[in-house]
Parts: sequence; C-alpha cells; structure tokens
Amino acid sequence: MRIALGAFSHEANTFSPHPTTWEDFNARHLRRGEAVLEGLKGLATEEAGAMSVLGEQAGCQVLPLLSAKALSGGPVLEGVFRGLLDELLERLRAALLVDGVLLVLHGAMMAEGEPDATGEILRAVRELVGPKVPVVGTLDLHANVTQRMVEQATALIGYHTAPHVDAYETGQTAARILLDTVWGKIKPVMALERLPMIVPAENARHTEGPLSEVIGMALALEREGLILHGGVYAVQPWMDTEDLGCSVVVVGDGDAASARLHARTLARAFWERRQAFMP
Repeated sequence: MRIALGAFSHEANTFSPHPTTWEDFNARHLRRGEAVLEGLKGLATEEAGAMSVLGEQAGCQVLPLLSAKALSGGPVLEGVFRGLLDELLERLRAALLVDGVLLVLHGAMMAEGEPDATGEILRAVRELVGPKVPVVGTLDLHANVTQRMVEQATALIGYHTAPHVDAYETGQTAARILLDTVWGKIKPVMALERLPMIVPAENARHTEGPLSEVIGMALALEREGLILHGGVYAVQPWMDTEDLGCSVVVVGDGDAASARLHARTLARAFWERRQAFMP
C-alpha cells in the first residue's frame, strides 16, 4: 500500500497589511521529501498523529511529498502559492501510482486571485490522482469549508478543539479513515451545511459556551457510531471574502441521506445558539 503524505497550511487574515511570502514559509516550516517525516516523534501535529497509525500498518509505504506552513497573515502571494502547489503536484506525480493521499491543510487559506486556496489544492490533487483514489484532508476548526472542498475530497477531518489541542488526534482519525477506505471497510460520504453566520473567536471555544455544546453533539454522534466524523467549523472571522461562514461537515459511511440529516441537525443547533456567541 502506497500512501502519499503532504502539508500545505496557512490561515488568511485579509486585514493584515503583510502578504504571505516565501520568507514566511521558510521561516515557519518548509520541508521536502524525507525531511517531512523527520523529527515527528513527540510532536503534537497532524503528521505525527497520522504516522502513529500509518507507520504501524504492515505493508504501508508512506511517500512524503512537501510540507509548507506559514503563520497567519495576509493572503499568499500568487507566485508563492502556485510555486508551492506546483511542487506538491510534481512530487505527487513522481510518486504515482498511490493508493491514497493524506493532506494536512488548514481550510482558511487564501491566495492572490484564489480566495478558496484550499479548494484549489484539493481540486488539483484530485485531477492528478483521479476519481477513485481516496483523498483525505485535515482541517483547522476555523476552516472556511466550501462546496468545492467537499466535492474534491473523500473526507475532511477537522479539529474538535479551540484552543487547538487535538491536532495529533485529528491526524490519527484522518489516517484511520483513509486506510479503512483503501481497504474497502468504509465508503465515506460527506454532507456540508453552510451558515450565514460569523461568530467572535473569543466566544467560540470547545471548553465552554455555545460552540462546546455543538461540538459535544458531534462527538456524541461519533461515539454512538452514527457518523465517522462530525466537523463543527467556527470559521476564521478575519477573512474579507464573499464565500465566508460557519459550517458543519458530517462524514458518514455510505449513507448520504443519514449524513445530510445529522449535518442539518448539528447546523440547526449551531444556528439556534447564534445569540449566545455575542459578548
């Protein structure tokens, strides 16, 4: 089994006067090839969590591609975004054929000329590997999940915490869902519910308050085995883009109608608590 692993992560803040440049990625995290897998032991990252699952699977060969991460800032310069995406695709093309792709993403990336940068990454990867290869991505809880992202991915797995303390577990979940999909044990289907709502980040925590209640409902559905994953996305509010809003993404196993039902239930609970987010 051959699993390609890559990362391309950035959180846009369009109110920042500083566009995200090559220097921002170099200063934060930019690794290529085998270096992507170095030094993961003891880290609480999605890659470390994923490798704790993939690395224990007999016969699983992990093919590291590119890992590019920058701190939150202005949209990524067009040349930087296209350069990194082209390199990711070149390395993936060289690794073909693969049985699955795991991408560490953020979900609130924007680039010059590409407001849905995460959707563009997933589209380009999907175009390269074809419709049958599972593509699983990890997302930050502040992702701005678009219809294109859901259409191009097999499954999107998000944090359940803000402040974020479950990146490792998110990577583990993504890897398990990817492996089970490759083996034919599950058939992921996704349901997306977008909400015309942006909430204050300081009142959107998993520890208390309205967001914690909706996340708790999603976790209960997971524990009961009714869904594979329930992502409740409070969105990055500092993005000046037309297609912006909180969302819910449910990953179900083969039953699209059930996934839609649970997504709508969670979205309704999210919407009904909208006034509780106000300071």
